[in-house]
Parts: sequence; structure tokens; C-alpha cells
Amino acid sequence: MINTVAEAAALVDRIGSPAIRTMLDVSAASHSESDPVHEVLRTFLASGHIAHVQVNDKNRRGPGQGDTDQRPVLQVLKDMRYTGWVAVEPFEYLPDGPGCADISARHVRHIWRDLS
Repeated sequence: MINTVAEAAALVDRIGSPAIRTMLDVSAASHSESDPVHEVLRTFLASGHIAHVQVNDKNRRGPGQGDTDQRPVLQVLKDMRYTGWVAVEPFEYLPDGPGCADISARHVRHIWRDLS
């Protein structure tokens, strides 16, 4: 079982293919990483291991539907000029799928616009 980004990066390195990279899920990382999620992201973006980021809330809902501050994660993405995928994969769609998508997109866009 792979539980941390470091473990995933080590597997990517063992495979040794430029076509294989890993991802960071803010919800999962907030439960399994000992360092702050944005610092884990910064480390593994810099090393080239991360090709996908999911900005879910720690409570497994969309961003903006819980207490997880997405600002530090989004700041790292902006600072490092990340051009890969950023997704939302909630496990609870509240109030429903379209409503959750709308809340999440508005929350992420609001934060992104306010970043320096």
C-alpha cells in the first residue's frame, strides 16, 4: 500500500519510466503526511514527480465545503508555475453533483484570483 507522496515517488523512481509520475490529493495527504501538505507538494513538484493535484477538503467534500485551507496549496502551484491538472474528487456531493462542482469551482477561483 502506498500512503505518502514520498512512497509513491519512490515507486515512480523504481519503475524508471518518464511516462509514470504520481499525484497529490489534499484530502488524503492531510491525513497521511507528517509535513504540511503544501510543503509536500512543493518538494515533489520540484523533483518532477507530481503530474496531477486534487484539491479536496480533508472531510472528503469539495474545496470550500470544510475547514481545509487550500490557499497554501494553490500558492505553491502558482509560485511554481504548475501547468498540470488540478481536479476535485469529492466523496460526498453536497448539495448534489452540480452544486458541489459550482461551490468548489467558485472557491478555488476566488482563492486563485487573490494570490500574489
